[in-house]
Amino acid sequence: MEIVQFVIGYFIFRLILELIKLHLSPSTGAKAQVKTSKKIAYLVNGREINAPHWQYYQQLIGLYGSTDIDNTKIKAGAAQTRKELIANYHALTIDEERDIRAARSYLLDNWGHMVMLN
Repeated sequence: MEIVQFVIGYFIFRLILELIKLHLSPSTGAKAQVKTSKKIAYLVNGREINAPHWQYYQQLIGLYGSTDIDNTKIKAGAAQTRKELIANYHALTIDEERDIRAARSYLLDNWGHMVMLN
């Protein structure tokens, strides 16, 4: 019986010592501070954008906020965006053309993935 009491007393003593060390440790303040995270950088064709890719691409093609998006609407939206840019600026820059192609491909891939899940 004395051995059991000794073992229990020893473990309680060790527990108290560990709690005291933890409480008096100088590094606890550094651990308690919340680390600030960096902003996620979304890149499209080498340029940084301020929204996630899906949102940027839907805004570019004119489908943002639409509840029913299918492959015909994605293709029509890309063609309409291309026509509008050509009508307004009489030509497409390489970056605009790449953005439209990337948006069309990205949204068609996501649409195809969602169709396959159903």
